[in-house]
Amino acid sequence: MDGDGNLTQLELAALLLSIGLKPTGDELHALLFAMNSNKNGTIEFKELTAAIAPMMSQQSLVDQAQLLEVFNEFDRDGNRYISATELPRLIAKMG
Repeated sequence: MDGDGNLTQLELAALLLSIGLKPTGDELHALLFAMNSNKNGTIEFKELTAAIAPMMSQQSLVDQAQLLEVFNEFDRDGNRYISATELPRLIAKMG
């Protein structure tokens, strides 16, 4: 939400809450720890795609170029991060 291109634990919590998930503090911390491969305390786009890709089926978007395209659909203003206003609008559009 601060526009630095990384998700902090607080920003990850806001993202999950905005899509209807309510992780506990411990769950959130574990998720951040698991996704943060370079252990810098934030999640970059590459770490996000690495965490999401194994959960996708063969027919889903699996290559990073396609994931970036989807990410860019969320990032309506093109500033390389998904704001709190962009995410709910797109999710509502998707139904």
